[in-house]
Amino acid sequence: MTIILLGVFITIIRAFVFCKLWIWFIIPTFQMQSLRIIEAIGILFLIGFVIVNNSKDDEKDWDDIVYWVFKSIFFVVFVLFAGYIASKFM
Repeated sequence: MTIILLGVFITIIRAFVFCKLWIWFIIPTFQMQSLRIIEAIGILFLIGFVIVNNSKDDEKDWDDIVYWVFKSIFFVVFVLFAGYIASKFM
């Protein structure tokens, strides 16, 4: 149950960052409409479906899960920060 909630939490955070990047870069460049969180989740699912990671390691322990969560959160925060800095130069 905890793993499912962490997955949902990470997905929502990634969708939020995707929406922010969309607002900062896609809307001014291509004059498109803004995205809602649910639309961003759909696009992220589509990207995840197309880019499949076929790892054969089915044995995951809590250390791997905690590492994945922290890596995901760090990556999302870094991308949001880098996107914010880059948007100020547009």
